[in-house]
Amino acid sequence: MAPLTPPFYFLAGLAGSTLLHFFYPGMKLLSFPWTLLGIPVMVWAFWIELKADQQFKQHGTTVKPGLESTKLVTDGAFKVSRNPMYLGMVGMLFGLAILFGTLTPWLAVIYMFLILHFGYIIGEEKQDRATFGREFDDYCARVRRWI
Repeated sequence: MAPLTPPFYFLAGLAGSTLLHFFYPGMKLLSFPWTLLGIPVMVWAFWIELKADQQFKQHGTTVKPGLESTKLVTDGAFKVSRNPMYLGMVGMLFGLAILFGTLTPWLAVIYMFLILHFGYIIGEEKQDRATFGREFDDYCARVRRWI
C-alpha cells in the first residue's frame, strides 16, 4: 500500500469542509456578499499551487514527497514561500471556508496545515538540508517556510 500523499489529504479536507458546512456548520461568521471573497482566494491559491508544480517540472525535479530532489528550486513562487504547493492547498481550503462563511470548515484549514507542516515539511527540509547543505540553509535564511 502506497503512503498517502498531500493531494489525498487536500481532497479529504475539501470533503470534510463541505460535509461540516452542510451538516454541522456551527456559528455563521460571514454573510453574503462577503462570502464571495473566498472565490479570489481560492483562485489565487490554485494558481500558486499550479505554478509551483510547473516550476518543479521545468527544473526536472520531483514533486513527490519522500523522493530526493535533484535541484533546489528557488525562483518564481519559491522566492516568496519555500512551500508554495502546500500553501496553495491550505489557501484553497481557506478560501472555501470564507465562501461557506461558517465556523466548522475552518477545522479543515487547521487540519491541512498541521498535516503538511508536521507530516511533510519538517521531513522534507531535513532531506533537502542533507542533499543541498549550505545552499539550502542560505535559501531558508532568505525565504520563509510558508509566507
